[in-house]
Amino acid sequence: MAVEQLMRKFDAAILGASGFTGKYVLREWLRCTQKHSRRQRLTLAVAGRSRSKLEAALLWAGHGDCCHRRSADDPDISIIDNADATDAASLRHLCRSTRVLVNCVGPCNQYGEAVVAACVEAGTHYVDISGEAEFMERIEAKFHDAALAAKVLVVSACAAVSIVSDVGLLHHLRCWPSSSAPSSVFAYARIHSFASNHVASAETGILALANAEALTRFRRSLPRRPSLKIPGPPPPIELDSCIHYEKKLGYWAAALPICDRSVVRRTFWALHGHPRGLPVLNAASIQDQENFDKAWQMARPVHFRLFLAIKTLRWAVIFCWATRILKTLSRHTFGLNLLLKYPHIFTIGAFTHQGPTEKQVEEGSFEMWFVGKGDHKELDGGVKAMKVVTRVKGPEPCYTMSAIGIVQCALLCLHSRDLLPIGGVLTTACAFGGANIQESLEGRGLLFQHINTTSKDNNEPEYEDSLITLKPWIVFALPIILGIATVFVCIFVLSINIL
Repeated sequence: MAVEQLMRKFDAAILGASGFTGKYVLREWLRCTQKHSRRQRLTLAVAGRSRSKLEAALLWAGHGDCCHRRSADDPDISIIDNADATDAASLRHLCRSTRVLVNCVGPCNQYGEAVVAACVEAGTHYVDISGEAEFMERIEAKFHDAALAAKVLVVSACAAVSIVSDVGLLHHLRCWPSSSAPSSVFAYARIHSFASNHVASAETGILALANAEALTRFRRSLPRRPSLKIPGPPPPIELDSCIHYEKKLGYWAAALPICDRSVVRRTFWALHGHPRGLPVLNAASIQDQENFDKAWQMARPVHFRLFLAIKTLRWAVIFCWATRILKTLSRHTFGLNLLLKYPHIFTIGAFTHQGPTEKQVEEGSFEMWFVGKGDHKELDGGVKAMKVVTRVKGPEPCYTMSAIGIVQCALLCLHSRDLLPIGGVLTTACAFGGANIQESLEGRGLLFQHINTTSKDNNEPEYEDSLITLKPWIVFALPIILGIATVFVCIFVLSINIL
């Protein structure tokens, strides 16, 4: 299979390159590969259904600040205009001609499974920008064994916040002393951008909410897995539905209903029983086995939660209300159709058909804080409560970060295949954690920081030292109470004026 892959026409193919996110992925690919000499340059196919749109995407991507202009006439770039995610024959033809397929077509719940099936059948590595937990867990159950047998890597969630959560958590755990036992890690994502996102992203998120019950039923249908051994009690269940204040960071926080918790859980399941990481394709290619093993030593299961960090309580309450409304509407066909038809209305302009401008994307940024708690064993046998804080900073998350993440994953599949696992349906941390994915992301502008490590002689009260929690009933009752009070005030003022 390895020899046959090297003889393929294209090193990589971007499916859906003319889409809103696909254009940014295409531009990032050109920026990362333009430094190669023509002899070493990777061959690329841009695939879709419209040649004119693909040519326009190439023209747009070729004017990036960091790369020279490249057009449809470039001998290293080919256009495939008969690739359709709903046509199995065209997918098979595309997959048989490339070593890595970069899938930018969404939503993956609707169009992703056929693409994965074609890749596994053709022996082609697959990466995508999916953010749908139901899709990722379904293809893992359906294709993992076949992908492992074919020595094919199928890696989803290579984009946006998901890859930062997965790889950032791996970096966080590596910052703990070897004699410690982390039990919980809370991640706080802070997005610095006032731009509206494209409706395609909203459609993916809405369908993910709509499939929440299907995901629960699917998980119950699978064989029960052995419990992961995690020290310490789990976080209070109220944190998933209420607002809390993290005093150490100075932010209000509300749970993010996205796939990252599922991704992290799958990482821990895959590493279960593999303290030195998953077996790689060619163990002889590991130059420093000791450091390689050490890199995986602290990748132990923890209780993980992801929150959106919000500066003010008012916006935190608004976010919780908006999330609850979206969840409620997405459970019913009528409400789901409304959300899909008018996403700009129900998201208060956060998602539009126009999407952000190039300038808005360039000005955006994000940071994600990881706050971990656990115990540390001292040399004298004593135990101290320990807290470790790390941070990841990077560019605009939805498009720039998505492009960086998926392109670096694809390049690792091409350049570092021997250091990657044998095959299977995996997460980014499992697939690329031993192949310097963190260094690859740092090379494209991300910053991984170890902020501080603190410890106390006596075990601090769990979650109470830095968290101030508002119960769910307070969060959802507060606007109602304020609304009723406003009505009574108005009535009182009117009655005085009348009298």
